[in-house]
Amino acid sequence: MPELCGLTSIQTDDFGAIKGDFKDILDAYFELDRENKLPVKVSLQLLLSSIEKLEAFLKLGLKTGDGGEFLKIGPLKLLTDGSLGSRTAAQRTV
Repeated sequence: MPELCGLTSIQTDDFGAIKGDFKDILDAYFELDRENKLPVKVSLQLLLSSIEKLEAFLKLGLKTGDGGEFLKIGPLKLLTDGSLGSRTAAQRTV
């Protein structure tokens, strides 16, 4: 059997990177998956920036690990006070 090389899977943070409703992003990925148009396995990291978005996601009934061979709902990422990179994290000097 020949040795296989190349990119086979990715993890993406499109909920935070793409402007718009996360439901539209999910719908696009689910459509690509149904049509067998995903060239690599995709794990969707869930960066939901507000409690309202988290509640809306939970109402969809999806959870980490849901999906099929080429598309999976990945980890949930919560930022409770911001981040260092965006300079929104709460900090205190001592």
